[in-house]
Order: sequence, then structure tokens, then C-alpha cells
Amino acid sequence: MKQLLMVIPLLLCCFIYSASATSLQGTVSDSTTGSPVIDAKLIAYTFTDNGDSLIFEVSSGSSGNFFFGDLPNGTYSLQCTHPNYITQIRRNIQITSTDLALYFHFQLQDRIVYRDTYVGGHVYSVPEMLPAFIPLENATIVLNSEVVGFSARSDKDGAYHFWNIPGGWYFLSAFAPGHIPQHNIDTIFVEEHSHIENLDIYLKPYNSNPVSLSGIVYEKNSNLPVHPASLSLFAIHTGITDSAFFEIQNNPDGSYNFKSVPPGFYRLECRARGYQTFVEQAIDLTQDDLTYDIYLVPIDPSIENYIGGTVINALTALPVYHAQVNLVSIVPPGMNMPSILYTTYTDDKGHFDFRSIPPWKYQLTAWAPGFDVSEAETLVIEKNTQIRDLKLEIKPIQESQKRYEAP
Repeated sequence: MKQLLMVIPLLLCCFIYSASATSLQGTVSDSTTGSPVIDAKLIAYTFTDNGDSLIFEVSSGSSGNFFFGDLPNGTYSLQCTHPNYITQIRRNIQITSTDLALYFHFQLQDRIVYRDTYVGGHVYSVPEMLPAFIPLENATIVLNSEVVGFSARSDKDGAYHFWNIPGGWYFLSAFAPGHIPQHNIDTIFVEEHSHIENLDIYLKPYNSNPVSLSGIVYEKNSNLPVHPASLSLFAIHTGITDSAFFEIQNNPDGSYNFKSVPPGFYRLECRARGYQTFVEQAIDLTQDDLTYDIYLVPIDPSIENYIGGTVINALTALPVYHAQVNLVSIVPPGMNMPSILYTTYTDDKGHFDFRSIPPWKYQLTAWAPGFDVSEAETLVIEKNTQIRDLKLEIKPIQESQKRYEAP
């Protein structure tokens, strides 16, 4: 993922960097006394090309030393935590196959022990023509895990805060009017009662000129043009409005062209009778015109199943736009096979649907930034199953959690 997240530690840490390494090692000490910090938790993590996570964990010894040996190649983050100190993170650590090692010296700053967990930082605008960072007010910052999500707003100084976050792994995202959104900027590990500061985020302003999206709709097997096909473009986040919606029909030669589109990120859908619905979740139209060809898969009549419904706000009963809906296959105990995940997003009326889902037993959930995950619906899909008018309710989460005073 593109790395735009920077961590500025409260005290600079000195380290010796080697261009490549097979190991990570170093020491952890108290920034005030210089004495070694024993039993600090060091977590090194990376992601493989297929999206799997690799996580390695060690603890500092009696001299404050730590060592990771024989790490697989990759780009790592290294996180150092201790209950009595402020967490520090190092990112973009390149591990390659050589005999060299990377050395890090963490100097941890003491902190007040809180009953609650804290994550915070600042959001800055980074104009290309100005050599300065401008605090960004009213940006939305989202922390997502696999089961829960939290959102916060930046204040006039660009500062944002999360309190009482449950422990676990989270993805950090940020959005602001007139700026390119950053989805899953980085992955952080939040430990119970930990205090993570200075997770600063840098957002670039949008290009202000309208852009276009064009291409040809093909059949995947034959590469022949498909006509007629209906195409829809839903705004995920734009510099002008987040409710932008465009819909067109393609031409007899299969071509299509969305003209004068506000720059931003969009979800593209294409539907044609006899074909599976095509969905591209994030089309980047932030800077330039884009050519994007679509390949539709013919429907297999033997698995023509349909699941559809609406995601609504549990408090207002209003539809929730661009909620993420997940359909996950349930694997029986003892069966050696992976779960299969199908994902779609709701339209401006809160509607979602899945088509041509293979027969199996599934769990259906919904989630959106600022909302908790819905209760799971268990569905049994058989041949020619038609399930319509499902309603998934999601509850809003408070933007700012109450902070408890230190004991």
C-alpha cells in the first residue's frame, strides 16, 4: 500500500541503517535514565504479495537487547511497546537476502498509566507548490479491524484522538474535503492500556479539473464487445461531493465514456443480462483521465442465485450509502479448506446484492465508517436460491470516546 503515514517520535532515536539485512536487532532503554528496559515487546510485521500477514514477536532481555533472526524478505514495520512507556514504531524497513543486519536503538519515554487506551496524531494538508504542512481541520480518521470500526474528526489544529480502543490490529484511513483520501494507510497494533502518539497523516489536495473514465465492455471468454450494458459510477470520496452518481449505457461497439467527472475515488459497476455483475471497488480518478476496459463473465445457469437487501442506520432507520457488505463461507470443523469472501457496497439507497453465489452456507455482515458491525445473518444457499429484502442494521459509533482520568 502506498505509505503516506509518518511517525515523529517525541525523542529522536538513533539507529544505524544498512541497505539490506536478514535480521533486526538492537536495544531498548529509558530515555531519561538510560537504563535498559526489560520485557519490552518488539513486533515485526509485513504483508506478502498475496495479502497474508507475517508477524514476529520477541521481548527485550536483561540488557534491553532484542534480536529477530532469519526474517523473510519484505518491507517491515517494527513496533516497540511497554506498559510504562509510550509506544514507538519504525516503518519501511527493507529486509533482503544478505549477511548484514539492521540495528535499532529505541529510547522510550515514560508515560502516565491510563486506564484507557489512546491513539492519536495530526492530519496535514500537503500542497504540491508549498514547502509546508498545513493543519487540516474536519478530516475524518477511521480505525478498522476485522470486527469493529472507529472514527474521529480532526480539530482546528489538525489533531485527532481515539480513546478506549480495544486491543488488536487496525487499519488507519483518512478523508478530508478537497483532498485525496488515503485508504488503509498503515497497519498498527494496539495493545490494551497502550498510548500511541504522533501518528501523523499527510493528505494531498485534489486536482481541480474534471476527468473522464472510458473503455470497452467485453465478454471475458470470447473478448467480443458486450451490448447493451449499464454502467454506474458511485463516488467513494471526491473533492466536490461525496454523493456524486453517474449512470450511462454503452455504445453498440461496446465502448463507454463518463465525461466531466469530479476528481476522486469511485466504485464502478457494470451490468448486462446474462452476465455476472462487474464491480471495481476503487477507481482512482484523482488526477488524470483513465481508460479502463471491463470483462464480463457469463452466468452459469446452474448457480444463478441471488441475495439482496438494504443496510440501514439502526437509530434513524435511514439507508446507509457505501456500506461494506461481506458474505463469508462457513467452513465446517475439520474440513481443510479456506473461507471464501464476497464483498459489495450499498448504493445511494442503501441497497446491495450478490449474484451467482455457489451453493453453500454463509454468514452475512455489514459495516461502514463510523458504524459498528451488524449482527451476522446465517444464510444457506442452494441451487436457484432467491433471497430478497434482507435488512441489516448497523449502529453509529460515537466519534470521540470519553477519556477517563488517570488514577
